[in-house]
Parts: sequence; structure tokens; C-alpha cells
Amino acid sequence: MSKIPPQCVDLEREVLGGLMMEDHLFDEVNSIVTVEAFYKPAHQLVYKAFQDVRIKNLKIDLPTVFNQMKDNGEIGQFFSMLDLMEITNSVRSTANILSHSRVIVQNYMLRELIRISNETIRFAFEDGADAFDVLNTAEKEMANIGDISSFSEMKTADKVMVETLNAIETNKVLYDEFGKIPITGIPSGIKDLDLLTLGWQDGDLIIIAARASQGKTAFALNMARNAAGHFKSRFLNGKGKFKKVALFSLEMKASRLMMRLLSREVRIPLYELKSGALTSQQMQKIYKDGAEVLSKEGILFDDSTGLNTRLLAAKTKKLAKKGELGLIVIDYMQLMGNNEKKGTREQEVSAISRELKNIAQDYNIPVIALSQLSREAEKDKVIQLSHLRESGAIEQDADVVAAIFGYSEDDIKNNPHYKNRRFVKVLKQRDGELDTIELSAEMAIQLFEDLPASEKALSLPGNFRPDPEIRHFNEPKESGAKLFIQPGSKMNGDEDTPF
Repeated sequence: MSKIPPQCVDLEREVLGGLMMEDHLFDEVNSIVTVEAFYKPAHQLVYKAFQDVRIKNLKIDLPTVFNQMKDNGEIGQFFSMLDLMEITNSVRSTANILSHSRVIVQNYMLRELIRISNETIRFAFEDGADAFDVLNTAEKEMANIGDISSFSEMKTADKVMVETLNAIETNKVLYDEFGKIPITGIPSGIKDLDLLTLGWQDGDLIIIAARASQGKTAFALNMARNAAGHFKSRFLNGKGKFKKVALFSLEMKASRLMMRLLSREVRIPLYELKSGALTSQQMQKIYKDGAEVLSKEGILFDDSTGLNTRLLAAKTKKLAKKGELGLIVIDYMQLMGNNEKKGTREQEVSAISRELKNIAQDYNIPVIALSQLSREAEKDKVIQLSHLRESGAIEQDADVVAAIFGYSEDDIKNNPHYKNRRFVKVLKQRDGELDTIELSAEMAIQLFEDLPASEKALSLPGNFRPDPEIRHFNEPKESGAKLFIQPGSKMNGDEDTPF
């Protein structure tokens, strides 16, 4: 004998009848209860009629609901005026409508838990079932149940204002204490970039794009190394757990990435590490200053083939549950697979972008994903968001988009020092400014760092139209809070800035 699912038909009738008597309570009830929350199908039809009446800005009472259900084709087929009158007459009190509504929702949540559990069992028994697919589907369905319970948990303006002012006060204390703008996110290790972004923020999807051979992977490794050092420093200073950086590489093996990190750490050219042309002193330096240091940093490598968003989410969840995950770096997103290979490649990459943003938000960590720029970026004089290869929704999902580019071959011929320079152009920043900064890029040792003030160029590459003013944050024009916001700065959403 099958059990009756959790339900409260009597309370459903009480709520429906009470709303026809006290329709001013409908909006509050409707923020808690959905049509599907009612167990009895007939009650779902009545509540749907309530919603239709409210859309027409009419009073919810017996006549209007009757006429609406008549228009919906339900009177005569499922209902009569007598049925509606019985619902109204059954009301004993309207004082507990809201509490009754919450009970209705809780019973609905229990029924959904039962449904999801049964479906999970059925899928798991199917031949050839993919465990990750079954688990991923169940987790998403479970998360939706959690959303049901939060319908009424909207924050009032005064509560949001308190949270906002607390954040401002905290930042002011930091500014007053250190005499400089506080980096509220995870520092990139590049001062100019940190002052522009205030660090990589939790929950953000950051896209770093470039054409081939411009140093995307080297830049990503610098971000990972600097973040790992930041997490370790905070841990040693007693500020929480030892968080780690998860580095997912779809283009090269972990050992090759580590060799690049070693080159950067000990300042020995990558070519020499690869060729083996090393002195005994260099080998000693590699072991002592490189291997011993990097082995203790919280960097996790994943170079497994066939990485897709489903596997990424599963691995991320495992780390996040332990409270160990601080940052994800992916090299690079166009090589990732999507769970459902449907539609065009652009649609597939857009789905990947959406999933990466979900992971960032779900686990409240920054996700840095490398991306390619299309060939059009080489032809045009101005890099734009549309130059993101297979951009689709990438530019919409990303909170920050930055493009890396260097000087042209002609510029480098005229000045060989330009070979070790790169520009980072912030094309999009949801909560901040857009700008272009110049960096030192010692590609022989895979090192990106701030360019000394004395070496900063007065103009951008000759093949491109220069900005009227290239701002470098190490050289503020004014002291105090105006260090970050300067006249003439370009905000996100303004006309695309040139290189």
C-alpha cells in the first residue's frame, strides 16, 4: 500500500478562501507560494485564477475569480460557483494565512524531495548510467528546492544599507590605516592592475584573452603564484584556512607548467631548464629557492584530458567543502567540453561560460579563464569585446574581461626593449573602470610585473591609435582618495577605448 505524499489540503482551502475575503494579503502570500505548491489540482486552478485576476489589477473576490475561471475554461468542466462558495465558506479565520502558506510550501518541498529521490534511484538503475550526470542532476534539483524556501527572504532597503555602509566603513579603516587604497579581493601581484580592479573579487568570472604567443599561460601562472603566496601569507598570519589555487590545464601537462613556475621563481631562463644547460650553482638554486618553496605553496594541478564543466564542478565542490578553495584558473576555456554537445560551437562555448560563472557564484570564489582573441583583433585598430573568439555569452557572463597584447614587430625593430613589454587592456569591468596598463613581461623567465616608472612608454604601439592619456597608477596625479578615480577615466559601458 503506497503512502500519501506530504500534503495539507485543509490548509490549502483555508488560504484560498481567506484570500477571497482579504485580497490585500495576496501579494505577500504570492511571494511565498507558487501554483505548484498546492497539492490538490483543483486548488492549483483556483490559485492560478487569483494570479490572472491580479495581473488585470482587479479585486480578488468570488465574482471576479468565477469569471476568470470561466474565461480559463474551467467553470463547467472542473468547477461551479457552488464549489468556489464552499471554499470561501470553509474559512474559519484569516489571521493565519501567512503561516498556513509557509506550511503549504514546506509540504511541497517534502514532495519534491521524494520526487527527486525516486528519479535519482530510477536513473541510477538505468544501463550505462553516468554517475556524474546523475549526481549533477540531483544536486541541481536539490538546489532548486532550496530556492523555493527563499521566496520570502528578500532584504529591506534599510538592511541592505547597513551592509553597504559597513563595507564602506571597513574599506575606509583600511585606507586610513595603510594610507592607500585597500585591495578587497585576491591580489594579482601587479600593483597597477590591482588598483584598477581592487583584486580578483569573490564570485567573479574573469576572462583573460589574447592572441597566440602573447603570454596568456605565463600571465595565468603569475596570477596563480601570486594568489597562492597571498593565501599562504594570510594563513601564516592566523587569518583563516590555508586556501589553495586550483589550476586546470587543457593545453599542457602539469610538469611543463611547474617548469615555467620554477623559471619564474629562480629567474633562470625557461630554455635553460628545458635544455639542461645548467651549472651546479644553478641546480642548487633550483632545488633550494625553487623546488623547496613551490612544493609548499597551495597550488593544485589538474592536467586531465576531457575536462568539462560537469567534472570541473564536481572537483570544485570537493575542494570547496573542505573550505580550501580560494581561486580557480583555467587554461583555456575554448578547449573545455560542455556537458551537452548541442548547437553550434559558439553556443557550446557560451554554455561553458555560463557554467563557469555559476561555479564562481556557487562557491564564492574568483574564476580566471583564459580565452582566445579572434584574428579580427589583429586587423582592427581597436580591441573590442566582440573579438573574443566564439564570444557568444562570454562577454555577458564575465565580470572582468582583459586583453593582453604587445608591440608590433616594427615597433620592436625600432626599440628591442619593447619585446619584453605587454599591455593589459581592461575591456569590461562590471563594477569599475576601463583602462590600459603597461607591464614588464620577461618571457624568458615567464615573469609579469609592474613596469618601473622610469621605463613606462609615453605612447602606445605606433600601429595603433594611442589613448589621449595612458594612466599608470604608480604615478598618481593627486594624493588621497582621488588616487583611483581620476578625471577623464573611462567607465564600463562607455565607448570602446583604443589600445
